[in-house]
Parts: sequence; C-alpha cells; structure tokens
Amino acid sequence: MQTVYLHHLKFFSFHGLYEEEKSTGNEFEVNLSVSFDRDKVGDDLSRTVDYVQLFQIVKSNMDTPAILLEGIAESVIATIQSQYPFVQKVNIEIWKMHPPIEQFQGKVGVSLTKTF
Repeated sequence: MQTVYLHHLKFFSFHGLYEEEKSTGNEFEVNLSVSFDRDKVGDDLSRTVDYVQLFQIVKSNMDTPAILLEGIAESVIATIQSQYPFVQKVNIEIWKMHPPIEQFQGKVGVSLTKTF
C-alpha cells in the first residue's frame, strides 16, 4: 500500500453556520492522505495519485462556501474516488483555526476516513 500525503494546507474560507463566519471568514488547515496499491509505479504518473490534482480538489472545495465541514470532507473524498478509482482509502482532516466560541482557545475540526 502506498500513501500520498498533503499536510498543513492553509486556506482562508467562508464556511460556517453563523452569519459572522459567512461574512468575515476564517483560517482553515487541511490534512489529506490517499492510499492505494499499485505495483511498480516507477516514474509513471498515470499509475499513482497526482498530489497537484489532489491539491486542486481540496482547494476547489475549500473555495466553495459550505455550512458544515463534514460536507466538504465528503465532497473531497467523492471527487478523489471518482478521479482515481484505484484508490483504496482516503482520510481527510479539516480544522477551523479560530472558531466563533466565546473564551475558546484552540481549534475545532472534523476527520473522515473512507475505505473502498
């Protein structure tokens, strides 16, 4: 099994339930891992997962406002599965760096793992 990682991707987006989040936006961090089993990938990009394309999938979803981070995670995984049918496992974490919670220090996030 091989895994391609994209970690600590930074985005400024307008996701959230509350009007403040929709108008002022927030910083987000995304971690993604995509696993597959392919023999002899070598230098053949068509036999692996292109991390540039993975980044574009994540970026496109992060650029589209959504209410729930869970929906973004589901959309990213569905797109990866569609584009790379040989993928066997995808894990994504999406972190909201400054949640609108009074007197809260830290970050909140979701993680979704799907095995195919």
